[in-house]
Amino acid sequence: MRAILQLFLLVSASTLTLWGQTTPYIFYRGVFNAASFTPAGLPGAAIARGSIFTIFGRNLGPAMPVTASFPIGMVLSGTALEVCVGPNCTAVLPLFVSSSQINAILPSNAPLGRVNLRARVGGVNSNWLTIDTLEASPGLFAINAAGFGPGIVQNFVSPTEAPNNSLGNTARPGQSLILYGTGLGAITAPDNQPAPAGNVGRVEVLVGEQVVAPDYAGRTPVFAGLDQINFTVPAGTPTGCYVPLRVRSNGRVTSNTVTIAIGPRAGERCDDEHNPLSGPVSLGRRVAAILPQRLENQADVDPYAPFNFLQEWLVARIAQPAPNDFAFSPLSLPPPGACSAYTQSGNWIDQGFQMPVVGDPASALRLRIGAAQSREISPAPFNVMSHLANLTYKLTSTARQFFSSPMVSVNAEGIEGQFPTARALSLSNAAALRSVSRAQALTVSWSGTTSEDRALVTLAAYDEAQNASALLACLARAGENSLTIPVALLETLPVTPRQLGRYGAVLGLGRFPVRPATLRAPGYDVAIGALGVWTMQNIWIEGGAR
Repeated sequence: MRAILQLFLLVSASTLTLWGQTTPYIFYRGVFNAASFTPAGLPGAAIARGSIFTIFGRNLGPAMPVTASFPIGMVLSGTALEVCVGPNCTAVLPLFVSSSQINAILPSNAPLGRVNLRARVGGVNSNWLTIDTLEASPGLFAINAAGFGPGIVQNFVSPTEAPNNSLGNTARPGQSLILYGTGLGAITAPDNQPAPAGNVGRVEVLVGEQVVAPDYAGRTPVFAGLDQINFTVPAGTPTGCYVPLRVRSNGRVTSNTVTIAIGPRAGERCDDEHNPLSGPVSLGRRVAAILPQRLENQADVDPYAPFNFLQEWLVARIAQPAPNDFAFSPLSLPPPGACSAYTQSGNWIDQGFQMPVVGDPASALRLRIGAAQSREISPAPFNVMSHLANLTYKLTSTARQFFSSPMVSVNAEGIEGQFPTARALSLSNAAALRSVSRAQALTVSWSGTTSEDRALVTLAAYDEAQNASALLACLARAGENSLTIPVALLETLPVTPRQLGRYGAVLGLGRFPVRPATLRAPGYDVAIGALGVWTMQNIWIEGGAR
């Protein structure tokens, strides 16, 4: 664990000669909580007093990175920072500097609200960038350093034994865990020295959808700016490889979502019925998953008359990745009854959710589905899935050519089989969902689920002014026909004002079989197929966050 956190342990200092007086520049929207990386403008993106934050730009420091040591100074290898309100400025404490990135601590006495930030490198000032600061704005560290997926969490066994929580080493209900983040708030001790122990602010831990009071929530001793939250996994927590975990400060600001692995017995390897690929992928098995998706979109945007259109997507995971007990992808669903949350820069609705994944070594896949239609899918290691192709985008019934028959037939290179199609679920309270308030829990109801079905509810919202998106994904229990999304999650979505001819949020209701079909695929350890059918509806997210 200390190796993972080494970046924030200030152990060495050196002085490098700057390469010149090139003007430093901080990128627009280039400042983030160092743990969550929530894009600027979204709820939870503000920088808290006493927290570690990250700045991206160019010419920000030396070509060779430098890390500070205690006591942390106001200048590191020629780089200094300050935040100002009018003529009143406060020095920021640089922890790490390089030509393209700075990690720093916002002092506990920094001004609150809208402040101006700039860097000074070798005596040359950068541009000013306006950022928001708060008393508390927590972020949680993730293994992938991108703010989602498995978190940096330890399973507490004894004072001398606290292994990393992972798919290969689960925690159990009743066990104590140690969670790491930053942004719980200011302290009275100096920020440039190793922090003393002591609780900071009023903190709640959300495990799945249960709210837990932590045993400790404050600075990690001997570090600066780094917070830890010690808590006990509550009884009744659902088991799963990707149980959502988040924290909330002072009843107002909710962190990013990371995940932990919970099993019935501590230390066992995780095994999910609703995530059939998580175990094989983490063990480095050869897997094949053919998962076509059919989207029935219902668009109702003023001033146009309402209209429907169809999309069909082919999603396939063909891989034999290296063993990885922290494996994670968009196929990694939360336990039934729980929700995951993601944020990213850009327009998720138009461009698709981008998730960094390790590229599969598989070559291009030629897959034939339906009436002798074939599509070639090339590996796309930085897209939402390993292989993704938009088969059709038609406003006519011709889109039905792929998945309108009772069975989907698969014929690929060494992968064959069939699995049934299904009708999309029907929203029961569609009219009430057109305008969603962030200030009250949202219940989504539908009809058509059977004991063999499981529904997935998604909410995607895009903040056009900030060019940032947020996504919620909630898995319903098998056979259930409703799901409630709590306020703490809705508050992570941006407000999407209603505009003529545009909409900024989409609600999706997906239908998936509880047990995917097994395909014939000699040489694969796991080969499954399932069709996901979706009902999509544009909505608006209203304000009212607490």
